[in-house]
Amino acid sequence: MRLAAVNPIPGLFTIAPADRDHEGGLRVGVPVLVPLLVLLATHRMDLAVYAVFGAFTGIYGRNLRHGPRLQAQLRGGGLMLAVLAAATLAGRLGVSEQVDPWGLVLWTTVLAGVCAFVTGWWGLRPAGSLFHIFAFGAVASVPVKPPAA
Repeated sequence: MRLAAVNPIPGLFTIAPADRDHEGGLRVGVPVLVPLLVLLATHRMDLAVYAVFGAFTGIYGRNLRHGPRLQAQLRGGGLMLAVLAAATLAGRLGVSEQVDPWGLVLWTTVLAGVCAFVTGWWGLRPAGSLFHIFAFGAVASVPVKPPAA
């Protein structure tokens, strides 16, 4: 019997060999950096939160071939776009950390369930709704929204 089976604590202090993890980091890091640099150059950092969460689409389909990866990224991007639109609408309707924090918790919880279901149904990896929860909460709580038109 291995020691880790009896005592899991030593496993918390080991680092396993990388399994192409840098590819995922680059797939997210570069698409986040480029829009932020463009926003910085155009003095539109008010849009940074939208650009950052939109760039997270690059995490979907990490180990898939090109066709299925494109499909996963389109689905993931469409879902993230829907989350960002819902968060912007919720923020404009007063569901935010400043105005209605419990409403924000309620709607973020509902969104978490819906996004977890959708990512599981579509077979997206990473599964779950972690990025969607952060996106909804952050965007809904942005104090000054960009103009709607």
